[in-house]
Amino acid sequence: MRKFDYDLVVIGGGAAGIAGAMMAATAKKKVAIIEKDLIGGGNTISSFTQLVAGRISQLLNQAREGSNVGLNSDQLKINLPSMYSEIQNRAEDFIETKQKELAEAKIEVIKSTARFISPIEVAIDGKTITARKFLIASGTLLDTGEITGLEETGFITTEELFLGLPRIPKVTLVVGAGQSGVEASEFLANLGSSVILVDMNDRILPREDAEASKIIEAKFEQKKKIKILTETKVVGLENDGVQTLPTGRKTRVVKASLLRGGQKKSVRVECVVLATGRKPGLDLGLENANVKYNAEGILVSNQMQTSNKNIFAIQKIIAP
Repeated sequence: MRKFDYDLVVIGGGAAGIAGAMMAATAKKKVAIIEKDLIGGGNTISSFTQLVAGRISQLLNQAREGSNVGLNSDQLKINLPSMYSEIQNRAEDFIETKQKELAEAKIEVIKSTARFISPIEVAIDGKTITARKFLIASGTLLDTGEITGLEETGFITTEELFLGLPRIPKVTLVVGAGQSGVEASEFLANLGSSVILVDMNDRILPREDAEASKIIEAKFEQKKKIKILTETKVVGLENDGVQTLPTGRKTRVVKASLLRGGQKKSVRVECVVLATGRKPGLDLGLENANVKYNAEGILVSNQMQTSNKNIFAIQKIIAP
């Protein structure tokens, strides 16, 4: 009988991957998790930091609105380094807790990328490891679509937004009005940035209830510094020089070309936040493991089993 390095290798250290690893470890299996970034997973850590950042920004906004009942908030300011230091400290505590849980369960964590080189073997940092079974929980990647000029102008993701900004942008373009885009817009508006929220759909929060979408849109228009442009596509970005603000601070300007109703328009902003859709992370050498997939994801059964009976995948495409 062949000897394997592990009973189970989990590719991806997010919430789903950790849950699968813990279940196997409870059954006395030898388990390893391969994660190239942060244990806890980008989506989970992003949600955690977003929650903390959102609460802080809401407190700031509530304090400003206190002027309606006689509170003087003219001198109210936010210290960005202090705020983000608190957020990062809490995120580090969260990650440390997850690492401790894995260590106590005797689950090995391997900091690396992983790529299948056979149905039972993956390559990691110049060596290979084998396992009886694999669980793919590699998550998703940001889909930047067809926007030109992204590399030249630069942009930030919603995950990066909640982990640290060097300063509050005077004007921000948020691309994508799903949940993450709406939450990013509110956060930035609470901090004092003027926000232009753009989406190709005919309303914000297109996956949510239409009535809820209307309520939030009305709230933004009444109280927040947020301009909503629906049925609008961001075509391209380009650097547009440096502008001197009334405060004397110099800032770079990005010109965003928009297409709305068949007409081309442009806006000038200081910062671009991408809150666009996600696409599956499939650069895993799946063909070497006899795992079937397409552009939408890995094909799995109702039991999350792939075309290779010893390899499972989480939150992928159900095979017909």
